[in-house]
Amino acid sequence: MCVGAARGWMSCPRTAGRAGLTLRLAGGAGTATFQVMCQDTAWGEALAIVGSTESLNTWSKPVAMSGDKYPLWEVQVPLTEGDIEYKYVKVDPEGSIVCWEAFEANRKVCVSPLMARTGIVVQDGHFS
Repeated sequence: MCVGAARGWMSCPRTAGRAGLTLRLAGGAGTATFQVMCQDTAWGEALAIVGSTESLNTWSKPVAMSGDKYPLWEVQVPLTEGDIEYKYVKVDPEGSIVCWEAFEANRKVCVSPLMARTGIVVQDGHFS
């Protein structure tokens, strides 16, 4: 069960022990906005996310993230109830993976029915 809903912020015990992860209910019903900080990209590189759900291409192809708020990278994707495992990657201009984040385990967010209905913002701290 996720805690802190009365304040609009949530901390989920099943987030793979990832420090810096914060969840908050958002106004975008049925969407998840993933955010991560990274200023360590080479010219032409960008950040992307890939993961276990269809909206994250079931580990097959990275989903591009916007760097419009650099060094904050973000992307909004459709959200479904259940566990989402994912990783951030650096990609070249063609979208090919340059490197995976060094964090050994997958990042993980458990999405409750309430979260799936209201939408969430996942603030993941820094790309590692």
